[in-house]
Formats: sequence, C-alpha cells, structure tokens
Amino acid sequence: MYIDGSSSVANNYANSQPSTYDYLKPNGFRFVIKDLTNVSYTCQEVSLPTVDVGHIVVPTPVINLKVPDTQPDFGDFSLKFIVSEGMENYTELYNWIIAISAYDEDIWTAFVNKRLSRFPGATKDNKYSESLKYSDASLFILNSSNIPKLEVKFAELFPVSLQPLAFDTTVDNIQYLVCGATFKYRSFEIKSL
Repeated sequence: MYIDGSSSVANNYANSQPSTYDYLKPNGFRFVIKDLTNVSYTCQEVSLPTVDVGHIVVPTPVINLKVPDTQPDFGDFSLKFIVSEGMENYTELYNWIIAISAYDEDIWTAFVNKRLSRFPGATKDNKYSESLKYSDASLFILNSSNIPKLEVKFAELFPVSLQPLAFDTTVDNIQYLVCGATFKYRSFEIKSL
C-alpha cells in the first residue's frame, strides 16, 4: 500500500512529533528538603522513584479481564550526599530517624521543639505533633540553561534508613565520604514551572 504526503495517516504522524528535542541532563537538578538545609546543599545524586499500579482480575465466562487498581504504589525515594567534616548533614538525618522512632524521649522533644514553628497551632502535646514527623521536599529539574523547568514535589517525606559510612586508613587518594539515605512519603507530583 502506498501512502503519500497528503494521506491523513501521514499527517497524523507528522503532528505527533515532539515540539522540542532537548534531552534531560542527569546532573541538571537541585534537591531541597524543607527541614534539612545541610543535606540539601550537599546532595550529589537522587533517584526518581518508581510508580506502579496493580491490577485486579475480573473473572468472566470467556476470559479473566485485568483492570487497573485504583491506587498507585510509590517506590522509595533515595539520595546520596557528601558527608560534611562535622557530620552536620548526617546527624540531621540520624536525629530525624531516632526522633520519629520514639527511641529516645529527649531527642523527640528536641526534634518537636525545633519544628514547632512550621505549624502555628502545633504543640508537642496536641494532634499536630504527629505532622512534625514529616517534611515536604522538592526535586527541581533544570533545563539546559540550568533554570528550574519542573518541580517534583514529595508530600510527607520521612527517612527510613541511612547507609553505613566506611572509614578506611588504607585509602591512597582522598575520597570524601558519601552517604545514602532512603525515604518514604505519601505521594509525589510533577509540576511545570
């Protein structure tokens, strides 16, 4: 079958081409956690999480139909950051993990007191204190001119793990320590700026 340029199929194909051919740079990002300025500043690598949707099997006399589930499943969010000499960025995350686990009452109290300014009606004894366990975060995707083009906004983010730091006296060249952290969150959304 011959298709010429006047064919509606050919025209539809021509109209489906993207309007821009700029590609995403792997180093074109900025990451900001609202309550962790030290971690945000030294962030080296982030991984945009997976998003999955399950399916439900609906039996019929002829075939089992698969239909999408109604709730997406968001994967873990992970990042890597260079550890500062005074370990301020590492201890920010460490204290957050210890505080939300309610392992140490003194750390929880200090953690809550530090964050009370985020919620005007919050006190450490009322229902708003539960909200203090979380922080919002944003991953800004930069264009080829290093200007933020997209924002990936994470809602109710909290850390669940810190990777180990390996100190080693046999290293010949200075290699600064990099730490990985994993976070859970309620959801994320992508917005154009």
